[in-house]
Amino acid sequence: MTLVVPEGQQNGRAVARVVPLRLPPIYKPLARRRASAARERELRSLQDYAWRFQSVVAGIPGLAVSYGDRPVRVLQVIPRDGTLTELNVQVPVHHLPRDYSEHAHRIAAAMGACRIRVQQFAPGQLLIELLHSDPLREPVRLSTEPLRSVTDLIYLGRDETDQGYWLTPVELVHLIVQGATGSGKSVFTYGLLSQLVGIPEVLIAMSDPTGLLTRPFIGTVHAEWQVSDSANIDAHIDLLRRLVEMMDQRIQNLPPRRDQVEISDGCPLVFVVLEEYPGLIRAAAQVDAADKRKSGGKVEQIKGLVGRLAAESRKAGMRLVILAQRAEASILDSYTRGQMTVKLSFRVAEAASIEMLHPTGREEAEEHATSAAGIALLSAPGVKLKRIKTPWLGVADDGPEYARYWDLVTTYAARLPQEAAE
Repeated sequence: MTLVVPEGQQNGRAVARVVPLRLPPIYKPLARRRASAARERELRSLQDYAWRFQSVVAGIPGLAVSYGDRPVRVLQVIPRDGTLTELNVQVPVHHLPRDYSEHAHRIAAAMGACRIRVQQFAPGQLLIELLHSDPLREPVRLSTEPLRSVTDLIYLGRDETDQGYWLTPVELVHLIVQGATGSGKSVFTYGLLSQLVGIPEVLIAMSDPTGLLTRPFIGTVHAEWQVSDSANIDAHIDLLRRLVEMMDQRIQNLPPRRDQVEISDGCPLVFVVLEEYPGLIRAAAQVDAADKRKSGGKVEQIKGLVGRLAAESRKAGMRLVILAQRAEASILDSYTRGQMTVKLSFRVAEAASIEMLHPTGREEAEEHATSAAGIALLSAPGVKLKRIKTPWLGVADDGPEYARYWDLVTTYAARLPQEAAE
């Protein structure tokens, strides 16, 4: 700032002198003071984030920095909006994004974030996004059109990076789904079956003690392979026995130089859905107790048949889908669980149930016990444990998700000829 001081006239013209004006700091322009305060806040934020990040990384085995490595250092903090803060982090060149993603739960807690996302920014630098709200909070809507071929993709959900997880029906080799009441397991099942119901080369067999999943299939080509009478345990055993016989027959009829069947209209891909499997086992145990059977009873028969389907049915063009509130060890032995290649856990009350299906999910288990409906932990071949948001069908014009499921099944499932249905 300057001050103009008049000094009289010279040759008829006014003469003035310009004097630099030095004011005390309190009179600095407001903009400069605000900019200085912003820089100070930015520096404090950088120091705080740097201290937190370096502290948590130092305590994680496998991320400790060896002598000669570049130190782990926060280079820049970029607040994007109220829901996201980005960190530009320097790391040793041999560190990969997945090294940090595997410990996302611990890092997020230390940084005061809800979740984190990690991606490569440059060689030796990572971009870590601190998410201040759950990225899976928004619903994922499923397409209203079912699949038309076994080479189409089933949509299982999207993860925290907005990456979708897709599998063809053939690739979906044995799926187990667990979740407490109200966790989103039933809605996911409606969506899964609705995607499959329009494929001509798919047959949906089902043991459903509740009868809710099978009701829309009455009068369809699938109905003769579905049982819903909870009081008639023998009918469920008979269904499983018929499926095992189909499996044995298909394997026996494999042509030379083939180790699995070729899917076609005449040899469909069979999805064997066991709804509320623990409930079926408990009902069978009650029958055995009433008959005073200690061995060779209905429980052993069911477990033996399901064990064979889990171990041998893949080559026969059959896929097992087990649905349960909890995958208890007393209900599902470790051998059968090991054959279920895709594992999906919605909210369950006990952390031990999560660890039973996802041995690497110990850190996530406690937090997942309070997850919102529709959020699940996914383990699959080539996919390390991740959180996903599963899709939902939406609601019908005159009813909830179940009404939408009913409408899709009755619309797209192949019907029996009228005389056969009667």
